[in-house]
Amino acid sequence: MKKLGKIFFLAVMGLIFNTAYANDGQLVFYCKTNTGKQIFLTKSDNYYTYSFGRNLKSPEIILRKALNEVEVEEHSAYGGVGGTWYTLKNGTYTYDISFGTSDDGRDFAGVSVYNKGNEIADVKCNLNTLKLGY
Repeated sequence: MKKLGKIFFLAVMGLIFNTAYANDGQLVFYCKTNTGKQIFLTKSDNYYTYSFGRNLKSPEIILRKALNEVEVEEHSAYGGVGGTWYTLKNGTYTYDISFGTSDDGRDFAGVSVYNKGNEIADVKCNLNTLKLGY
């Protein structure tokens, strides 16, 4: 019985999550950090939207970029090593949202922020919260 309750709870939370953010396109990437911040990337017919913050209804950062303004790189190699990177630029700032498996076999996900080419933040996801779509 406890298991059914947990499954029902997760299903309801999924519906709430999808409803709250469905207007901004399809989910590409979502996670929470260990400090409670959220990283959210969606794709619509015309643009990508990147949001970051504790409350995604009023995020600390929100960027909307046309599809042709976002660089998407996918790398794969033998043995499951590889990843995907979404790069969004905003003035002198660059946001690299990425996920994959490193050479040493560890999974990674998060966002790295650069200003004028210098890394100023590297925010890691709690991998238990990672959701990928698209």
